[in-house]
Amino acid sequence: KGQVKTIEVPRSTLTRNKILNMINYGVDIVDDPARLKLILQYLLYQESIAPMINCHSSIGLGEVDGGLIYKLNSAIGYDSKYSGQLDLEPHGTLDGWYYTIKNHVMGWTPLEVALIIGLAAPVASILNTAKALEVQFVHLYGDSSMGKTIASSLAVSPYGSPNPKNKGLVQTWNATDNAVLSAMRGVHGVPIVFDEASIKGSNDFTSMIYTVAGGKEKMRLDREGRMRPQSTW
Repeated sequence: KGQVKTIEVPRSTLTRNKILNMINYGVDIVDDPARLKLILQYLLYQESIAPMINCHSSIGLGEVDGGLIYKLNSAIGYDSKYSGQLDLEPHGTLDGWYYTIKNHVMGWTPLEVALIIGLAAPVASILNTAKALEVQFVHLYGDSSMGKTIASSLAVSPYGSPNPKNKGLVQTWNATDNAVLSAMRGVHGVPIVFDEASIKGSNDFTSMIYTVAGGKEKMRLDREGRMRPQSTW
């Protein structure tokens, strides 16, 4: 209809056996060996001349060629763009953020502490690479409408959106333990917030706290009995 649609598919799709799966995306492909061969030849040629773009799906500290980089919406120290589910796109202006900090945070100790906790994330992660330390796990508690969510949003504001309804860095405990841990996989040096602990099904956080502080998921075996790679944060 005169529009360009962009989809992302695994590289393994570009084979004779799997190219027909593109029908699921609305691509007009006919199960004809001769035509499929031409399509694959054309796509492989396009691949050889296409520009290469570096992308990252994990965020925070990382290494490229032995050098330290820092990855958010774009990477510091390397030319790469974020390709993931979180909203890390900058919103507003740096001057506007400074204005908010100066006029609504400085001088109010609880919010100053929240900001420091957020800014400490990269420092704690760097220290963890030098000496094995536990993940910093901070619990903000108090009565309802006392500003815990505002403080949490402030802590993550230098890194990405705090909007929990729009893939922000502030999420809720309304999830299984595995889903909570999956939100932290591959995150190094970026604060992640889980709000509203009262909605969690169980009041026992002991196991979750130990797992989060340990910085890596449980050891598991695959179907062949081999050890699966452990995700870290």
